[in-house]
Amino acid sequence: LWGFSDAGIIEDLKKVKLGTKEKIEKLALQFHSNSNQNKEDVNHVRMLEALQPHSNLAALEIRGYRSKALPKWVMEMIGHQDTPLQNLVSLSIDRCRVLEQLP
Repeated sequence: LWGFSDAGIIEDLKKVKLGTKEKIEKLALQFHSNSNQNKEDVNHVRMLEALQPHSNLAALEIRGYRSKALPKWVMEMIGHQDTPLQNLVSLSIDRCRVLEQLP
């Protein structure tokens, strides 16, 4: 996901409908942006919201994400029954320099 900053890409990502892809077990997302790496990119949270995977996902990797908060579907995956990612066994968050809270 490189340097996308308009609403059009968000709609395109929603059309992928990752939430219906029950056979995807591992998802690796690497975010890139043309701006300063230590500065928030508000589009990253919108992109990640649009990429909510199916609850069968076992491994999630997020790299280079530059928003202060993660979407609700990521934050609610721990400590709740029937969470969006109830089968997740591996979570990797790397180079997310402006992220203020972990799940």
